[in-house]
Amino acid sequence: MLIANIIWQNRSFYWDANANQHLGLLRPMPGSGYWDLAVYGTGARMSPTWSLLTDGIGANPSPTNRIGGNAAFVSNYFNMYQATQKGAAMGNFVATMFTPNGVQGDYHILPASRAVGGGGAVRTPLQQSDYDGRARPAPIDIGATQHLAAALPRQVLSATASLLSFPVGLAGTKAPPQRLVLTNLTDQPIAITRTLTGEHAGQFMTSIQGIPWSTAQQTLPPKGRVTLTIRLAPSSTGKAGQKKASLVIQANGKKALAVSLIDKAL
Repeated sequence: MLIANIIWQNRSFYWDANANQHLGLLRPMPGSGYWDLAVYGTGARMSPTWSLLTDGIGANPSPTNRIGGNAAFVSNYFNMYQATQKGAAMGNFVATMFTPNGVQGDYHILPASRAVGGGGAVRTPLQQSDYDGRARPAPIDIGATQHLAAALPRQVLSATASLLSFPVGLAGTKAPPQRLVLTNLTDQPIAITRTLTGEHAGQFMTSIQGIPWSTAQQTLPPKGRVTLTIRLAPSSTGKAGQKKASLVIQANGKKALAVSLIDKAL
């Protein structure tokens, strides 16, 4: 069952063994190069409904589908797919490379998307809210999420400082804490984690509302704020400027910002 899906610009290639002086070449399929759906090795077709398709190739027609137009994602990308036979040394083998790997792009849709309002009525409990937990009024948008009123800002997280300095304390004592306020700039909840790096990272401690924060993930609600308390507990006394570290905050698994931490003379 395929209902209210965005199937967009799914590219298709084939290997031309006679091209490139018989070293072979990866070629796009004739036509647009896109092939939305296929059932390998059979003539069967899939039957999506209330969906947005690039061109409908491989799908049984349905008047509920929307074909073509602009999907209008916040940030999409194309993979790079490379292949080579490497001459006689590779024999009948073809080496392939597919990049980039990992999570890429932002597939929320913008108001200009043809997916907006194209999903029809809510048919299952799963469609009552979208992937981000927002309510879905009918007619719902096609895809995993309702459209955004505007693009998410390139910066998703802000901090009240990029540098925090701490009074030099005696070995084994805690200097007065510094506080850092993190703000979610988006209308989506984001998961934040923190990493301390640098030679003296182990001498800085972080907490949220009095609870130590190390590697645990915290969820920051849309437009929400959280206050992070940071302390320096030096293991040895030295000259000012010798205790340094970098506090890196990740948002949804990607680096969002970094704050420099350093001691200072009283």
